[in-house]
This record gives sequence, structure tokens and C-alpha cells, in this order.
Amino acid sequence: MIVDAEPGRPVRVMPRRLSSGRQLAHFTGTLDELRAMAPQFDGTFLKAVITGEEPDPLLGRTVAEIVPHAILVNAAPAREAHPGAVLDADPADEPELPDALRAYLAGRGMSGSAAEATVAAFAHLLTEIDDETPPPAPAEEMLQAALEHTWTEAS
Repeated sequence: MIVDAEPGRPVRVMPRRLSSGRQLAHFTGTLDELRAMAPQFDGTFLKAVITGEEPDPLLGRTVAEIVPHAILVNAAPAREAHPGAVLDADPADEPELPDALRAYLAGRGMSGSAAEATVAAFAHLLTEIDDETPPPAPAEEMLQAALEHTWTEAS
């Protein structure tokens, strides 16, 4: 539909037949399977979930090379669930938060100076919130002052 609207004038609605567009496609499989099926994804918006691969920060580029005539909506490695993995992990083995963020960004295809700048900003924010004691509320301060300066009635 094309809608022509201006203040002070009746609205005109004109139906038009869609003569172009791109299909939306979803692919889940290995890079080899994608290579075999690549022609069917030409001209599509493609969301690719790649299975059975080691983490690769350049996965999006690899998928784009395999399917050069598709527009990539997202190319991501499949994340396989491991029941109990979180419960069985030793908390001492957990990475520090900046390292975990760095690994996450690498998994999403972000590395180099952009990733390091993001991690540095995150680390700075972490140091800003080290003091976990909130400031007292105004009512709390008034109550504390009243308790400290009690008065007694003259006898």
C-alpha cells in the first residue's frame, strides 16, 4: 500500500503489487553442508547457525564467502546444551568478567581494537561499582540525627 497523507487533505490509499523482494532463509548445519546448498540461498536474507565447528571469530566472513549473493542476517556457531555443565563447574575455574566478555565478543566475530576498547570500558564500569554500600536516604539521615541529639523533658 502507498499512503499519501498531508494535513488538511483527505488521505489517499493506493494498493500496489509487490514486484520485488527477498526471501528469508534459515540454515542450520556444517560449513560443508552450507557449501553444498549455497545456490539455494542466493538472493536471500540468511540466518546461518553453523554446527560442528570450532569457535571462529571470522565465521561471518567465511559464511559470506560461501554464499556471496545472500545478505547475512546473522551467522553464528551453534551452542550445544550440556546439561549440568554449569552445576558441575568449579567456581574457581570461572574466568574473570573482562575475560568472559572478551571471549563472548570473539565468539560474536568482534576482535582487535574494537573488542579491547569495549572490554576496557566494561572493566572501568566494574571498578566504578566496587562500593556496594548505598548512600543513606534523606529520611534515614534525619532519623539518625534525631537519635543522636535526644532531649529530655525538664523536671
